[in-house]
Amino acid sequence: MLQQQMKIGAAALLLFSLFSTAAGAEDAQARFLGMAVCRGVSTGADGLTELHGALDAVWPASFPDTEDLVVYTRWTGTGVHTVTIEVTNSATDEVLAERSDEIDFGRDPVTFFTHDLAGTTFTDAGVYAVSVDLDGRNVARYGLYVADAADLPRRPSFVLSVPAATGSTDAHGEARVAGIFEYLTFKSFPATDSFAIVTLWFSGDGSYTQRLEITDAAGHVLATSRPAGFTAVPGQMRVLVDSFDGVVFEGPETYTASLILDGSPVVSSPLVVGPE
Repeated sequence: MLQQQMKIGAAALLLFSLFSTAAGAEDAQARFLGMAVCRGVSTGADGLTELHGALDAVWPASFPDTEDLVVYTRWTGTGVHTVTIEVTNSATDEVLAERSDEIDFGRDPVTFFTHDLAGTTFTDAGVYAVSVDLDGRNVARYGLYVADAADLPRRPSFVLSVPAATGSTDAHGEARVAGIFEYLTFKSFPATDSFAIVTLWFSGDGSYTQRLEITDAAGHVLATSRPAGFTAVPGQMRVLVDSFDGVVFEGPETYTASLILDGSPVVSSPLVVGPE
């Protein structure tokens, strides 16, 4: 059974997209799993999370430009932590916005937060850097490309990979992800289930191939997705949905989903399996 738990950030945090990433950076109690900047985050009819208009670039017709954005951040860990987000102009290091919030991660093995960025104003074109700090230590540095085609990544930049029902892109090159869940639960073990993992990439140029592996705590491979080819488009998101059918989980534990692009590992994320 798919399970999710909802947590809403105490207040608006800030802005981001992919410039470079430290996804997987962690301390002894918490680990940053990734984030996405969106037009909106909601709960679907199935009770699961949906991301709307996920993006890493905006293309305003004029400046100043004000955007209503929402940040989705994903974590593993427990306890109370301080999350600080800082937005800077990467060319001048001018701090545009900064927010620090003390957040209770609760006791769930995987959790997420949403942070309202309505009214964020950009005065010039360029790359805006966003830093994420956990308890005073930097865990990620991202960037949002604002009317800046010259500096777009030449290879696909990893954005986010989550267990979810489906994903797609719209006519503007922005992404939607529906049915995001936090863990799987079963009445008894061994248990068999089918599910999907949705991965977002940003920009790049040319053709690439990704695949995912599911492994147990001992490193044994439970399942491997079929290689999925895609064509990267500068300034646009690409969404890949990898389906896993009939995966057998021998017992409750934290499994690992490893993302591989053109034969090179990109990121590993927990896939939590537990009892109902």
